[in-house]
Amino acid sequence: MVRNRGGCNDHPDPTAFLLIFRLMCVYSLIRPTGSNVTGEELFESLLKGCDTSSISDDRLERWKSLRRRITTSIEENCYSGADSMENVNPNISEEDQDLLEFFGGYIAMKAISRQRCESCTETLIKQNRDNDAITFSGSLIDMRNYHDVLHYPSNALYRLVSWLEDRVQDEIWRGNVSTLNPDTFFNIAEQLTSSTPHIDFIGCSEHRSDVLTYVIQFFLILRMQFLCKDFNNLIKNKCKPHELRKMGKLIQGNA
Repeated sequence: MVRNRGGCNDHPDPTAFLLIFRLMCVYSLIRPTGSNVTGEELFESLLKGCDTSSISDDRLERWKSLRRRITTSIEENCYSGADSMENVNPNISEEDQDLLEFFGGYIAMKAISRQRCESCTETLIKQNRDNDAITFSGSLIDMRNYHDVLHYPSNALYRLVSWLEDRVQDEIWRGNVSTLNPDTFFNIAEQLTSSTPHIDFIGCSEHRSDVLTYVIQFFLILRMQFLCKDFNNLIKNKCKPHELRKMGKLIQGNA
């Protein structure tokens, strides 16, 4: 490709090679899919890289502020012996319950490997499943636990994950996934500050704030990745009929 872009000089020296390579990288960014016309906003975002970095810093500071507010609000509503069934959606199906349980167990595994505290571990995973107020089918974790590293989440962690998922679903149904934008993450985070669940403590007294912050941030980031994947699939499905019609015209033209 570099040789083709060099015109008659198909053996560029290192300087010419580097120049052509940079031009190709910029062209791949500014050239929109399916067209050779580019809007002014895209050029401005490439030419004003310093502004982009400042926007990223502002968003990072905004998230840190929201994260502190969420963590503080949840900690104020935590107490020992909290009702294990409170704030759990009673209309949740068994399939969704299994998925939330698996999701909570995965988050527990990541938090345990990060914190490495036995006292924190006791608050993140179930110690005795037979006496739990929340009953699960348990099939999904048992089926996927190939290396014996997955855990059943504690009641408090499960209820926290269930509450976080409810807030995400509220934002999806309110704005629909088709309107996904950079502010969706912050809209969900703002909802987390409005109403908080009454749950038992997560993490030991020393690491409680760190564990709670990590669980919330890890869940939101991972959940946004799933939303973006669904949004990309939605775009692909909308573009597929157009691509098929275009392919059909080419086939008819060659026939």
